[in-house]
Amino acid sequence: VESGPISSVSVSGVATASIVYQDSQATVQASGSGLVGSFNLTVLDVDRDNYGSYAGDRLPDPWQISHFGLNAPRAGQDDDFDADGIVNLIEFAHGTNPANRNSGLHPLRMSGGALASPGVPVIEYAPAPNVLPHRMLFIRRKDAADLNLNYLPQFSRNLSVWSNATTPVTVIADDGTYEVLSVRFPVLIGGQRSSSKFFRLNLAFSPP
Repeated sequence: VESGPISSVSVSGVATASIVYQDSQATVQASGSGLVGSFNLTVLDVDRDNYGSYAGDRLPDPWQISHFGLNAPRAGQDDDFDADGIVNLIEFAHGTNPANRNSGLHPLRMSGGALASPGVPVIEYAPAPNVLPHRMLFIRRKDAADLNLNYLPQFSRNLSVWSNATTPVTVIADDGTYEVLSVRFPVLIGGQRSSSKFFRLNLAFSPP
């Protein structure tokens, strides 16, 4: 093995690869009877959640390594790596930096109808009474379905009982990595009118 994530090569030429977190290049060499030959190959990353201490935590290994390094503590979905009060799953879902304490509460920003920067949900208020209801804007990763990551907007009258959004959820921007979705505050929450309306975004992976 000259280079790359190859753990061994048998006498019959079968190469055994190590687990990688991204597609990686390798080179092997053989010699015999005065002849020498090299062969280049690519070791494929066929599972985004199987690398080292990050395996099986539902967060993609390349994302964790890009922010935390190769083998860091407090890197799981329920951990708070930068101690800003925002767990890594929420920062992953909202596109903020889990290794930067100033990033976790950064709100998403729109510019000219396009996403300017990802971030936590924001409320857009109605321009005038009885014109349009308030609406909530939030980020959704474009690969959320592949990861079985669910974004569920919910509303409440009292911060105690929460109801799933019944108003349509509309995609209003798409930058190829994230979508910005809009959901209007409902007139009725739990079948009742209320002058107080609260919003939250429920984030969770589907059971494996």
